[in-house]
Amino acid sequence: LGIKTDKSFARTGETGEFSNGVFEEFSTVVDIRYIIGKNYYQKRDFTNALFQYQRAYDYTKRFEVSTSLTAKIAYNLGVSLRQKGFYNESIPYLEEAHHYFKTHNDLKTLAYTLFEKGISYKNAGKFEEAAKCFSESKVILETLELKSLHVILQHTVATEITLLEDPALAEEQLLDCLEMIRNDHNPQRELLICTKLVRVHMHTSAQDKQLEYLQRAERLIQDHQLEATVEAAEYYKMLAMNFIRMNQFNDVFEYALKSSELFGKMGLVIDQLESLQLVAEAYELVGNYKMALSYERLCKEIALDLRKG
Repeated sequence: LGIKTDKSFARTGETGEFSNGVFEEFSTVVDIRYIIGKNYYQKRDFTNALFQYQRAYDYTKRFEVSTSLTAKIAYNLGVSLRQKGFYNESIPYLEEAHHYFKTHNDLKTLAYTLFEKGISYKNAGKFEEAAKCFSESKVILETLELKSLHVILQHTVATEITLLEDPALAEEQLLDCLEMIRNDHNPQRELLICTKLVRVHMHTSAQDKQLEYLQRAERLIQDHQLEATVEAAEYYKMLAMNFIRMNQFNDVFEYALKSSELFGKMGLVIDQLESLQLVAEAYELVGNYKMALSYERLCKEIALDLRKG
């Protein structure tokens, strides 16, 4: 499709509206970019998803009014930015989507947007704003009886907020999530919750429970061929963290590098860096300072590339 420049816009009347042909052409381009972005996102290719959503969003700014599609693009762009580690940058796009969905009384999508905005605020260290978003989202979800997102919200709050103050309550919330999905046949969600339970019990030092959920997570990966999923990458990273505590450094190298590779393929740079930092830490603990420095430099190079965009 040929894209017209700003100077070639055909406008009519005093309102500055596009002529039908030009508007339809730009709408088609936006639709295509949006669909391509969704396809990349579903494949966990967040780098290309972000590029497509950004291009689609840029085109929507040439429209006179916001539409459901422009709000969805702003939402997806915000989520993709967060996935890539641009937490503060994601918030204005999610706020734009929030405003549209609230104005048009689209409560289900509003709940999703509040949830995603809460995660961005939390990752940016703005915990008060995050708690407010999560609370508002929870009210809507309970009103609409949307169980699936309610589960996602609850296990996110459990490990990102509750765990900091009350590990026992965090465990209770996660066990409630497992019960809620018991009949849903969603092994990826179950794997993620089991991994989060391991994280909780790393705080409580309950090694028997850590082992129980580690073994359950491993069975889920094997039984459902989840080795290449983001949930598996999270599990491998948690394993590496656990092995550092146990001074089993060869296992740290194996699982931290495995998770780093998966995160890297998906374009989840912040998660990739966290895994590589575990490798650097393990090398330092075994006294191999040359390798530790090598991985620290690699982390700095990746972080620099991320800042360059």
